[in-house]
Parts: sequence; C-alpha cells; structure tokens
Amino acid sequence: MSLEQDFEKLNDHQKKIVRGFTGPSLVLAGPGTGKTRTIAVLIGQLLAGGLRMKECLALSFSDKAANELRERVLEYHPQSFDECWISTFHSFCARILREQFHLVKIHPEFKLLTGFKEALLLSGLASKLSESRGEGFPVFGNVLRKRGFQQEVLTFISLMKSNLVSPKDLEIAIEAENGFPQRIRARLTELLRLYNDYEAERIGAGYLDLRDLIRLAIQVFENPDAANLYRNKFRVILIDEF
Repeated sequence: MSLEQDFEKLNDHQKKIVRGFTGPSLVLAGPGTGKTRTIAVLIGQLLAGGLRMKECLALSFSDKAANELRERVLEYHPQSFDECWISTFHSFCARILREQFHLVKIHPEFKLLTGFKEALLLSGLASKLSESRGEGFPVFGNVLRKRGFQQEVLTFISLMKSNLVSPKDLEIAIEAENGFPQRIRARLTELLRLYNDYEAERIGAGYLDLRDLIRLAIQVFENPDAANLYRNKFRVILIDEF
C-alpha cells in the first residue's frame, strides 16, 4: 500500500499529528488506537520531505510493534533497508554496543542471555552452591535449589541492574545503612553474594543479559565523543510505546 493511501486511512486526529509535526511532541493514546501506524506514516512523510532513513531513529518496546513499523516504512522506501534504524530499545542498544564495544570493554560478538538461559545459569549456580552445603548462606541455604526462590533472585538482580545498581553499589549501601534489623542485613548480604556470583558466571560464559544492554548503552552515551556522534547522526527520534 502506498504512503498516500495509508495517510488517507488515518482519522482526523492522526492526520493532525502527521501534518503538525515540527519538533518535540508527546502523543497520548490508548491501546489499539493506531499509534504504530501513525508513526509509520509520519516517518514516510518525513522521508518524502527530504529526511534520510539513516537520520531517523524509531524505537518501540515490543518486537511485534517494531517489526510492523519497519515493514510499513520499508514499503514506502525499500531502497533504504540497510540504513534503517527502526527496532526495539534492546536491539538498538545491542547495535550501539557492537559499534562501540571498545568503550565498555566487551567482545563485539557477545552472546545474549535470554530469560530461559538466565534461569538455567542461576539454577546451575544454585546447584553448585547447594553442593557446598550452602556455605555462606545460613539464611537461604535450604531453598537455593527451589525454582521459585531462584526466580525471586533473578527478579531482585533485574531490579538492581535496571536501576544501574552494581554489586559494589549494593555492598556500599548495605554497609552504610546502620538501621537495618539483623535479619534484613543477613538476607541482603546473601542476596549480594548471589548477585556477585551471578555476574561472575554470566561474564565467564561471555553473556550479556537484557539489563546489560541498557546499562552499557548508557555508559556509551556518557562518553562525550560517542554522545556527539549519535546526537549528530539522528535528526529525528520517534518513540512508540514510551
């Protein structure tokens, strides 16, 4: 379907968004209201107006939305496939890290640790710790092998990493807080050890997890030269499902 045909299928509010786009904007819309389609048409209009595909960054949360957005836009401009920067947040971060791996000291061909592989990694780690009879884990030693507990540990680690809290940051916070009851301090200390051990296992196996993609991409953008490179690269940034 052509760009003109897709534009005519938009409702009046969507057409107003496409026609009125001149700079920073926020569009609030509920599920199923055509946000992805509207962004696709907007990108098509911008490309028709002289924007080059490689100058446009479009990000979405889900693979489904990102694929839909990419397919629609590439129908309008199929010759621009190799220059396309339309993806999920995580895929975008992975692309940045493969380009700027030297800034964060990782291998450019890193492997990605998905949810299933995360569970396997922690299960193997917990088994090794259990075989040592829970040494160093007087609180959690009896439940290290339980899948439910392992999932809770992964949730905790995910929370830490999503908030850019490294094991060292957590250690400093635990040591600095004098008001914790002894029971809470003991649990946090064991969670800290599990966090450290998880990271050691992950790094040793050559993996990054999904939180690492975000965390390390942020580190890349904290480098002034890298930040300027991408700031100058993209003239338009569009976020679907912000």
